[in-house]
Amino acid sequence: MMTYNQLRTFLAVVRAGSLTRAARELRASQPTVSLQLRALRRSLGAVLIERPDSGFRLTPAGEKLRRYAEETLGGLRTLEQDIAALKGTLAGPLVLGLTFILSGHVLSTPLSRFRAQFPAVDMRVHVDLPEPLLASVGGGALDVACYLRVRTPPGLTVELLGNEEFALIASPKHPLAGRRRITPQELSEYPFVAMTSMPIRELHEEKLHAAGVKPRTLVETRNHDAVIRLVEANAGYALQIKPLVANELATGQLVALNLEGPPLLADVVAAFVTRPVVSPLIHGLVGFLRAELARGHRDAPRDERAPRESERRADGAHARRRSRA
Repeated sequence: MMTYNQLRTFLAVVRAGSLTRAARELRASQPTVSLQLRALRRSLGAVLIERPDSGFRLTPAGEKLRRYAEETLGGLRTLEQDIAALKGTLAGPLVLGLTFILSGHVLSTPLSRFRAQFPAVDMRVHVDLPEPLLASVGGGALDVACYLRVRTPPGLTVELLGNEEFALIASPKHPLAGRRRITPQELSEYPFVAMTSMPIRELHEEKLHAAGVKPRTLVETRNHDAVIRLVEANAGYALQIKPLVANELATGQLVALNLEGPPLLADVVAAFVTRPVVSPLIHGLVGFLRAELARGHRDAPRDERAPRESERRADGAHARRRSRA
């Protein structure tokens, strides 16, 4: 008979691509991982994994097992959560995926409050880029993933948690720094510092295009910290959510460029596998985070949008006076 541990080990090997990395993820020894795979192969009477020179790949039987194993383990976790919810509170195991930005700058405080309010929830958190997180949700390794809305694979339900405003950041030495108003055409003339992660880059470029900006991508880098360092060095401007660059803006290491038009907003979302019944634990977490983000924005001090709007009205009045003159 197949066991839970055998299926969990098999999926860990599939995700990790090697026995060594899978053993590290499972906090087990490599011989233990090999033993579980051999027992699973004997139970099914079929070879599941082939090992050509380039690494390893699943056999047709392994592909079928992967799909059933993902559904089985996901269903078992949902069952545990549903049974725990019968006690009248949120409880049970929950594996949450977060992107680097959300883990450190947007959801850290709400998740601390969630843990404090629901201590019976055994929550484990994995931090990564959006692509591997969404793959892990679809594969059953994660119950839910939170990220800034990017292209999402089919088969997942996406729930809106809230919004974060983007800041167009630049060095104080940038030619457009200090300008009260910048047109999209003016900004389009300057280099844009982009992420090499395709979903994040697509998100940023989509927001800029919607604002009328045609970004000239001359500089690319792998992570948000590197983007900030390049912008500080005046390599170009970039788009980042405000919580990520709040300290740099406050200390004057960076400045926010005042682009014409409404604020650029990013959707903070949660994604989980689409099933006929949503786990009470997932539903509870989503509702809690949505309320926390809404409360955070209500409690936050007024941002610079109000003065920017007054500046625009003053500029408009000045232009009308000039036209009458």
